Amino acid sequence: MASSDLSVTDPTVPYDTDTTPAEHCEHGCSLIQEMVETAGAEGVVVNLSGGIDSLTTATFAVEAVGADNVYGLCPPTLASTDANMHDAQMVATDLGAAYDTIRLQPVLNLFEDSLASKILSHGNRAATLAIAARLRIVCGSHSAV
Repeated sequence: MASSDLSVTDPTVPYDTDTTPAEHCEHGCSLIQEMVETAGAEGVVVNLSGGIDSLTTATFAVEAVGADNVYGLCPPTLASTDANMHDAQMVATDLGAAYDTIRLQPVLNLFEDSLASKILSHGNRAATLAIAARLRIVCGSHSAV
């Protein structure tokens, strides 16, 4: 499967049911390698939540560019469980990737204390959850510089 194969990203192209799981994994790793090379980067930053999505992404990244070129961020908030954060740290350790824990909750608390009451209806935390997602992105982007 070529890395330029659009069937992964183009919903108008039928899913290739003849492709094996190993071929899908190889394709995912090839895409990561291609993106790192195109960006002129040395590696990747992966936000590790302890869930299956970040586990899969981190595993593909390590396979694609090597553990020395993968940096994991574990950004817990109140929505994160201790078990999830433990899993995130174990994933990084098991894969041999460096990682750091960056606590986002103090920043989210400032947002809620300073602005949320002015822009949110009582009890609505949707904006805070959206801010948390964006903070994870900002932390990952900043770590990649």
